[in-house]
Amino acid sequence: MGEGTYWRIVSSHELIFNAGDYNVVRRHESEDWVPGVPDKDRVGVMRDLGARPFQAADEAAWKAAGSPNEIKVTVGDSKAKTAALTIRPTPERVQYMAPHNGGAVFWLGENVTVEDLRNLPDDPAELKRWLLKSYKGTATEGDRKQDSDGWLFAVSLGLVTSMPITPKVGGAAFEMLAELDSITSLGEVTDARGRTGVGVAIKDPRREGGVVQSRLIIDPATGQALASENTVLEPGGNFSHLEKGVRATSSVVVKAEWTDETPPAATEPRRVP
Repeated sequence: MGEGTYWRIVSSHELIFNAGDYNVVRRHESEDWVPGVPDKDRVGVMRDLGARPFQAADEAAWKAAGSPNEIKVTVGDSKAKTAALTIRPTPERVQYMAPHNGGAVFWLGENVTVEDLRNLPDDPAELKRWLLKSYKGTATEGDRKQDSDGWLFAVSLGLVTSMPITPKVGGAAFEMLAELDSITSLGEVTDARGRTGVGVAIKDPRREGGVVQSRLIIDPATGQALASENTVLEPGGNFSHLEKGVRATSSVVVKAEWTDETPPAATEPRRVP
């Protein structure tokens, strides 16, 4: 694992929403600065890049509706739940977060520190045993029942795409997932930015209806995660407005590195536990 004052990871996200007569893509970029020691503030940066119509037909429908800057979209499966997206980007928001929980800021079925991550095993079987120590039969969030394959996929997704681990640990996690019975090896695939990698995936039936395929894509040469995404297999629930094969959500890793640079200045009040 590299060294530096902060672990900085920059990710670009896209999520498709339904606005009634058309679909729109919400785009934003997140930047997380995690200190290498437990007594420094963590820094979160959010850049809302604005929404846009999804496809040409959606753009035509949006223009027919008067090209509104603010678009009301459905959130979740209930049409009663709505949110407002804006076409124009909004100013960057930066928040400093005071240290808490002894620096255990990452989640692998239990809270872990940067130092815990430095000591993860880089053998697939040993890593699987280490992770499963925290498996309790339910999802990583909430009390929904989840089998061990689905749980390992969810936890490993966070591990590989957002946490400061060595390439060997990243490769071990990917190899571990590829060997699970519920996992499909996708071979060579491209992410939302057109970068080529190799992928593994698992089917994810949604409680509100429909099935998506959750994917993890890595660069096999470096072990670095490229992206995580959800592709629609069976339209339904909050993805009922999308066709089979559409990439409904995407989180692309733009940059992941240790750095001694200084985080940007705060624009929001400091968050204290």
